[in-house]
Amino acid sequence: MAKDLLELMPYYLVSALPSRFIGYPPGTKVYYRLLTTRESLEMAKMQRVYDTYRYILKGVKTEGIEKEDLFMSDLIFISVLRSSQSGTVNALNVQAVCSKCGKNIKAEVGIEEVYMEDYDKVQKRYELEGTDIVVVFERPRVRRYLEYLEYLEEENPDQDLAALALPIKSIENFPDKGMYKELSLKEAMEIAEDLPVAVFEELSGGLREEPPKVRVVCEHCGEENKYSIDNYEEVVIKPFRRP
Repeated sequence: MAKDLLELMPYYLVSALPSRFIGYPPGTKVYYRLLTTRESLEMAKMQRVYDTYRYILKGVKTEGIEKEDLFMSDLIFISVLRSSQSGTVNALNVQAVCSKCGKNIKAEVGIEEVYMEDYDKVQKRYELEGTDIVVVFERPRVRRYLEYLEYLEEENPDQDLAALALPIKSIENFPDKGMYKELSLKEAMEIAEDLPVAVFEELSGGLREEPPKVRVVCEHCGEENKYSIDNYEEVVIKPFRRP
């Protein structure tokens, strides 16, 4: 019975994404359905972030691309939409310092105040000096991020190197001119080891995923503050119900 009901639930078209659909084939469409109570309870019990994102993907449909090829920022945005419209997250408790008056802020803000910044670029190219070799950096897609999470569970993972390699997508003109190769995470880690440190500061910094943010108006001076939700995977992505 539950399965039959789930199959009848409508899917909603996503009209806007942080990526603004840059980096997707023309005509790409993304849909999501609301979370059910059963799904909400099951996700709340999950210990692995990998399992949480895999579960979230079950409620997403795409046309034009595979859903694992969505950018992580877009999947996070969709997750916020689902949590908000499903009623699984009603409000967030915020404790922070006002950027204007410096006074402490304690506020409960609605989930509708959570947002994500749009971005203009999804990819950057780095030409290795003195060669024809090009390393392509890209905002991490779901497929790569899941690969990254799995790698972190291996024995003695090199977490710092893996984080640097996360946005490395492909390499061109290597080992021979005219060749193109999509890289696995471990292959990207090998490439990352041989790149100058400055490359990562210049290129990958602008492609890092930014966490969702929340708008909070200071009760003392009226300033609108914008704070990053650093633990978003627990308080926004993984749904819960307030007592």
